[in-house]
Amino acid sequence: MIRSCPTCEVELPSGDRYCEDCGTRLEAPPVPTPDCPKCGAPPEQIDPDGYCEACGFRRIADRRDHIEISISPGFEGVTDRGLRHHRNEDALAMDTDEDAHIMVICDGVSSTDGADKASEAAAEAAFRSLVQRAPLLAAISNASRAVIAAGVAATTIVAAVARDGFIDIAWLGDSRAYWIAPAGPAQQLTEDHTESPDSHVITKWLGVDAPEDQIPSTARFKIPGPGWLLLCSDGLWNYLPDPAEMIQNGARVHQLVDFANNAGGQDNVTAAMLEVEPVPDRLSSQSQ
Repeated sequence: MIRSCPTCEVELPSGDRYCEDCGTRLEAPPVPTPDCPKCGAPPEQIDPDGYCEACGFRRIADRRDHIEISISPGFEGVTDRGLRHHRNEDALAMDTDEDAHIMVICDGVSSTDGADKASEAAAEAAFRSLVQRAPLLAAISNASRAVIAAGVAATTIVAAVARDGFIDIAWLGDSRAYWIAPAGPAQQLTEDHTESPDSHVITKWLGVDAPEDQIPSTARFKIPGPGWLLLCSDGLWNYLPDPAEMIQNGARVHQLVDFANNAGGQDNVTAAMLEVEPVPDRLSSQSQ
């Protein structure tokens, strides 16, 4: 038996719990949130300047609808509301601190209350901890406490620190990290915490209802040569599961976000990218 996704209208087996194309939960399809707070018009009736074509009311953009962060030409991030969501429930924090490049992306789970607050609280707490040189697992724990203290749920998180020729990563959920070399496909450095590789049902997350015994996954990656580290929410990788070709051809993060929006923009989309160079081996250098 086949049924259609209420959001993107893709035909799906009746037993599916989530739409594999756009991530909509199928047991209780969400009621589309109007973009016009005055007359309730849907997003497609809001023009590029924010005016409702039905009643003329202008929607004032939230500060989180679109944020661009540029630390340097090779270290940039963008988070965007997308085309279908009423608000941006992703959060991004990144900076360079002495010899470390720090990146945190959180994706609030839209089917839970306060998803935007959960992602923001988690990203800020994890980022502050990493700037203070806390270990990654401690930063994730602090992010968890911040979300619980806010009384909201739930959000994914992926955090990375690039330092001294290594990239250390910790994550919960399905926000991802990729390594992209100058040639060849992208290497996914994280493994989604989902019920199956083809499912959008996450099994690990931060929030008041998160499993008590869950442990974040971690990975350490030695930088093998020139390349790019990319962190992103599923709003990007749903449309671009292998971002290598675009990045190898010079695309920057805002172009990746534009690609996702032009492909449908069904979800919030966030990406952060760091262009990295390997650190020379000190012992080898000293012996020559």
